[in-house]
Amino acid sequence: MLDRLGGQRVGIGRTVPASTLNEFRRSAGGTDVTVWVANCLFEIQDSTGGLATIRDTETRTVLEVAWCLMPVSRGMIPAVDRNGQAAPIAVADVTADCWLEFGGKKFPVQSRASLEYDDEGREDHVFCIGQRNGG
Repeated sequence: MLDRLGGQRVGIGRTVPASTLNEFRRSAGGTDVTVWVANCLFEIQDSTGGLATIRDTETRTVLEVAWCLMPVSRGMIPAVDRNGQAAPIAVADVTADCWLEFGGKKFPVQSRASLEYDDEGREDHVFCIGQRNGG
């Protein structure tokens, strides 16, 4: 594993379903929960500084695509909760139901996180792509 990828702190968030069901027997709401990962590398991609502009006659949409590299140990991303308590998250649990949080912005995860290996087959880091629309 790389000891230090980028020195940035990135959140991994998801909505945890409520334990009560509504009249349609579906989860009644939920709570947003974010854990924080230190020593990440978070970058907005493309030559326009991460701003890919799509124009039509009525609207202007800004699309930001971000890459995130996170540390990993034994298939787990070392994270802490908002109180600083250990809250590791399995690489397999970082899916399209999650978002990455950085700089006060939420970037929904595209697909799922990928565990990357070094040339000797040892786990090295986690790679994840997030994308958000802005305006």
